Amino acid sequence: MKLIHSLDIKSLFELAKQWLMDYNEEKCVVMHFESSNKNYEYFLNNHKPTESNQEKDLGVVFTKDLKN
Repeated sequence: MKLIHSLDIKSLFELAKQWLMDYNEEKCVVMHFESSNKNYEYFLNNHKPTESNQEKDLGVVFTKDLKN
């Protein structure tokens, strides 16, 4: 499963490069959902994003446990 996620992330970066878009790796975070999640480490252009328990995007708050 980790390989699939890594390939998906790599594909997103390649697609962004084709469209002349950049990711800001410093603003990217990882949030692991579900208690059964294996908490893999991910890298974006050799940068390991920080892990987060809560994030706000477009006014919506997302939490690791999906309850608050």
